[in-house]
Amino acid sequence: MVTTIAAARIGAYDLAIGNLFGSNLFNIFALGLADLFYTQGRFLGDVDPAMTLAAIFGVVLTAMGLVGNVSRLEKRLFFIEIDALLIAVTYLAGMWLLYQRGLVM
Repeated sequence: MVTTIAAARIGAYDLAIGNLFGSNLFNIFALGLADLFYTQGRFLGDVDPAMTLAAIFGVVLTAMGLVGNVSRLEKRLFFIEIDALLIAVTYLAGMWLLYQRGLVM
């Protein structure tokens, strides 16, 4: 997180976004790798099934960010690009839904 903030402060926004995606993908990879070597039952067996919704939103938001970076759509609505606006709206909708279900306090 410190690297991301430092990169954003010096105007290296590509580095900041790349760090966020890289960290996210590494964490997902680490979970998958740990699951391969965990032999005493289900690796995520103790995770509350209600958290599946939070995980789905995480995957959807990451996919939206990756598609936004690959598409290179430069259209803006006021001061923000369309893909960034869609990500922000999806994030807020996800937080609202999680709050309504009592998963976020």
